[in-house]
Amino acid sequence: MGTVWPQSTLFAQVRTVPVVREVGGLADTVTQYAARNGGTGFLFKEYTADAMLEAVQQAVALFARKREWSQLRRMGMAKDFSWASSLESTPIFFSR
Repeated sequence: MGTVWPQSTLFAQVRTVPVVREVGGLADTVTQYAARNGGTGFLFKEYTADAMLEAVQQAVALFARKREWSQLRRMGMAKDFSWASSLESTPIFFSR
């Protein structure tokens, strides 16, 4: 059996821009892109085709603006999804 990668790590590894439903770990790791404050991808909340289509349309519109698209890709690749980073930002509830 192959290695199972968390979705957000996979996006960074293959240099894709995620278009994902805002649930679970994806909601924790993918941030909505906005021109003024960056982000790492495109999110939609509702479990509907219309909501997903809107997010895809936002991604396609940005893809036409190559400079911004490249910046978004670089921001996603720069994110640190390592366990070390996760542990630093997570409170420790148990200790020996």
